[in-house]
Amino acid sequence: MASERWQDKIGSLCCCIILTCFVAHSLAALILIGHRARHASPALCQEGRLAGSDGRSYPRVAIDVPNVTDGTISIECLVPVAVYDYGDSKQIPQDTLRQRGVEGPVQLPFDSFESGVTCMHPHSSVMTRWNNIMSRQFTKDCDDQWECNHGRCDAYEKALRLCLSFVAPEPYECLYVPGKPQMSTTTASQQAKQIALTTLSLVLAVTVSALFVCLDTEDRWVLKCDMERANWAIAMLVFGILMTYTSCQSLAATPPPRWQTPSDLKGPCTTG
Repeated sequence: MASERWQDKIGSLCCCIILTCFVAHSLAALILIGHRARHASPALCQEGRLAGSDGRSYPRVAIDVPNVTDGTISIECLVPVAVYDYGDSKQIPQDTLRQRGVEGPVQLPFDSFESGVTCMHPHSSVMTRWNNIMSRQFTKDCDDQWECNHGRCDAYEKALRLCLSFVAPEPYECLYVPGKPQMSTTTASQQAKQIALTTLSLVLAVTVSALFVCLDTEDRWVLKCDMERANWAIAMLVFGILMTYTSCQSLAATPPPRWQTPSDLKGPCTTG
């Protein structure tokens, strides 16, 4: 009997930690997105090249390959963005470039820029490959021969070519935060999607957390409020505040763009 009670306590503690982390991350993401929306300025964005450059020149893009030594790799695109003041007839870009796609773990919705290429690290273990086969994914190795328009290529070249095809050929209306190149750029529609999705996740997480604290599953599924539930709520609140602060710090520590100045876009070729 005592062991069952301890198992229940441990299970409740695990649920408490998971729910609190989910609430904290959703709240931190909403705070960061709201901060970006509040300080954003309208602009014109040109991806991969400077405005007014030769239309026959290839834009510059790069790929972000996760530092994974065992398992599958999802390759993402990194596209430099030159930002121009709205209505600037001289087409003088800002001093610092922005970047579509975020290096490192994906933390905010719609901030990643997927190439669509997923491959298996060539040094993956036998167990990893077996699990991949049993799950019927049959992921190709990154060093295998892939099909490209010009013939055979590896996964990295294929991802690089796909990233090139995703680059917007013409300038478009965008939003950016002056003095914060690490916050990248966004559009009004993308920003609205981010706010809606993070708000929905936060409301869902708070609702589930409240039901976890107040719902009594042993007594006809009724809502109760007693000292034990109050202690659970206080613990989740304190832990949630600390986790929200930690998440805000990690979300704000986005790496700077790979390309820093407009002169970096004057090179003759694409890099990866």
